[in-house]
Amino acid sequence: MYVRLAFAVAAHLESEILIVDEVLAVGDAEFQKKCLGKMGEVSKGEGRTVLFVSHNMAAVQSLCNSAILLQNGELNRFSSTSDVIQAFNSAVTSLNSNQDLNNDNSKPVCLKSIYIDESKLEFSSVYKRVLEIVLEIYENFECIYSAEFLIRDSANYPIAFVPYGFTVTKHFNSNGKQIVKKSFCIELPFLASGEYQLDIMLVEPNVRFYQYLESIKTFSIHSAIIPETGWNFQQLNNQGSILCVPKLIQEEYL
Repeated sequence: MYVRLAFAVAAHLESEILIVDEVLAVGDAEFQKKCLGKMGEVSKGEGRTVLFVSHNMAAVQSLCNSAILLQNGELNRFSSTSDVIQAFNSAVTSLNSNQDLNNDNSKPVCLKSIYIDESKLEFSSVYKRVLEIVLEIYENFECIYSAEFLIRDSANYPIAFVPYGFTVTKHFNSNGKQIVKKSFCIELPFLASGEYQLDIMLVEPNVRFYQYLESIKTFSIHSAIIPETGWNFQQLNNQGSILCVPKLIQEEYL
């Protein structure tokens, strides 16, 4: 409530510079939508400067013309928004990739290693790319579990949820005290060229997380040229990350 009030007061003052620090970290979706709308109105419609501090990369991408990356309180990069977001995501991914994957005996299952085979991403059909993921898993004691994946774009925005255990019948049975290797194949839609991040989860289906590793791996789409037109579909175009082609089912002159 205090943040809502503070933002409402600050946004309606006639200051030349509006500083907004992590206001999107609180409140519901409706409040966040109003905040984004007001900041866009202030910066573009009224010509005032907005200093927007956030870890929400999608919001930064939509609001800001340029960005600053701070690391340990010091300036790390000052460049275009897209360039800074890419640097931020690379730093986060590098940090997450160094997470300790040693066995945690207190968990029923946990990850030992993760391997992504990107070779088929460029050589499969541009309209249907294949991503192969190999997981080595510690099965510490008996349980039922499954694997889920979340794909994020370069702005860290979730674009696809890929659960293996989406149905009750799709799960694994751990017998305990063993290591197992499981290979998954994900058929991707037409993705824009750019970098993507992958969250990996081991879950008790529809109940709880055993392990959640955010942005633990990355993969890249280097080319997304549409064969019929030669147009290169890129995340940098700010036209989304997934291309869907409609089919004309009826045409009628009135």
